[in-house]
Amino acid sequence: MRIRFAGFGGQGIVSCGLNLGKAAMRDGKNSAQTQSYGSASRGGLTRADVTIQDDEIYELDIDDLDVLVALSQQSYDKFIGELLPTGKLFYEADMVVPAENSTV
Repeated sequence: MRIRFAGFGGQGIVSCGLNLGKAAMRDGKNSAQTQSYGSASRGGLTRADVTIQDDEIYELDIDDLDVLVALSQQSYDKFIGELLPTGKLFYEADMVVPAENSTV
């Protein structure tokens, strides 16, 4: 399972990724987490990617997302194209307006 938390700095994006990865390991799964954030620590685009699976994880390339958690319009716009057709989208309703042709 490939999960991306995305939003802007200060929303706890990196903490969400770290905590989900730790929870998966406590459940006996393998997990790997990466993070990326803009030059501005607060307010810049931030993302945390988590891969969870039963088998060993050899690759951290996350292009096809099973889950996208978008907490800002900028992050939704940037990453919605990477969500698989069968994927799940969670978004902050006060911050994100999904595209009209969206199946959300």
